[in-house]
Amino acid sequence: MTINELKKYGIELLNKNNIQDSIVIVNILLEFCLNISKHQLIINSEDIVSKENELKFIECINRRINNEPLEYITNKKEFMNCELYVNENVLVPRSDTEVLVENLIDILLKEFNNIDKIEILELCTGSGCIPVGTLMYIKDKYYEIYEKLNFICVDISKKALEVAKINAQKYDLNNKIKFIESDLFENLPNIQYDIIISNPPYIETDVISSLNSDVKNEPIIALDGGNDGLYFYNKISEQAKIYLKDKGYIIYEIGYNQGEKVTKILENNSFRNIEIKKDLSSNDRNIIAIK
Repeated sequence: MTINELKKYGIELLNKNNIQDSIVIVNILLEFCLNISKHQLIINSEDIVSKENELKFIECINRRINNEPLEYITNKKEFMNCELYVNENVLVPRSDTEVLVENLIDILLKEFNNIDKIEILELCTGSGCIPVGTLMYIKDKYYEIYEKLNFICVDISKKALEVAKINAQKYDLNNKIKFIESDLFENLPNIQYDIIISNPPYIETDVISSLNSDVKNEPIIALDGGNDGLYFYNKISEQAKIYLKDKGYIIYEIGYNQGEKVTKILENNSFRNIEIKKDLSSNDRNIIAIK
């Protein structure tokens, strides 16, 4: 088949199986399978595709029909203008989490300019999108802060940490990020940090079965926040006081309906100056507080 013929075949197959955005998906998968650019896909549309690449493309289409996230098929996800490696062992980074990174950067610029060394602890790092996105943005625009910024990143999943390490290596950040396999604070040395940040699992256990099929193909361990969705906020907030410096910040990503409940958790653990930040859809998405 030619590229055009294969494109038509893929679109028809996706449409037949009620997969939305069929044209976009087919173009992305053709670029991936043929290892060509968008421009090449257009100008070489009548080129014959090798049998090997044709079979590879059809396999990818079938994986998408089976509700495998597109990002797992291509092993790519753009986040804060960085192309990250992702697979089935990590949650696919969302644009909502870019808001978390933007709020972190805003705090760094406003509150930490006069500090010689900035230590950030990230819990539940997953793909490592938060430290990589933060560091690469700051490196380009605020190098003086980049030089004094370091992350300790924790995850209970060894396989997730392998993904995060790939992303740190890709952007030459091994000297800025240290990864530790740990159940939250369990394996951490007893030192204090300037900022603790986390996008923990926060979906209620009973709700997971009602999520769309794509999300249900992502790791449950990265989604399940316990019966009320608040398990990790309770556990982290209780211990964060020990690991935060005086006047240190804690920053959470939260579910759209969890603002009041997480605020109460932080108040009960003696945090102050609690502020809820909204995402691009005007939903509650981040909470920032000070020890």
